[in-house]
Amino acid sequence: DPSIWPEKLSKEVLLNTMDLDRLNAYQDLVPQGDGFFDFVPGITVLQNNGKIIFTKVEPFGKFLFEKLRLNPNENYDGNQEITDDYNLNQKKYVYSSLYKSSKTIALQESEKNKFQITGKYKSSSGSGIPIGAYNVPRGSVNVTAGGRVLVEGVDYTVNYQLGTVQILDPALQSSGTPINVSVENNATFGQQTKKDCS
Repeated sequence: DPSIWPEKLSKEVLLNTMDLDRLNAYQDLVPQGDGFFDFVPGITVLQNNGKIIFTKVEPFGKFLFEKLRLNPNENYDGNQEITDDYNLNQKKYVYSSLYKSSKTIALQESEKNKFQITGKYKSSSGSGIPIGAYNVPRGSVNVTAGGRVLVEGVDYTVNYQLGTVQILDPALQSSGTPINVSVENNATFGQQTKKDCS
């Protein structure tokens, strides 16, 4: 319901809402950022595994609660369940169980565990595409390029210990075709997906 969405956020880009775009290309602080994720190694991203670091504590808890605040009577308590003090957007989007419960319990809150961040990056030539995990089980990695399933040992190799995929075909690397790497993750019965647009 747009009538309850805070007016100041109605036209804001999600990167700005989550404080992930506050800098320009020269790393200068600018009011609306530059429209791109602030890639600052060790501060907003861990380059060796592609993990994003949020700049705020509890980005989907207290931080988001405050961003969605409509009046001063709304009170956040991370130790409580959603109360009548929450407005409709806070009830819909604030995911406090992510911080007060185990990962398994938080994942069971299916109406809240839908936050997904996607993006594109370009890997450097020799490092390969990071999978996002180490000691990956053999046979659990699937690689596609532009929708075509690639063959391990022919089109790519996997370093299962380091968790990287190396594309063997130089023409494919330089073609700009999106390369998708997915890993079956038995811990959460889902998939992790990495994209590389070489």
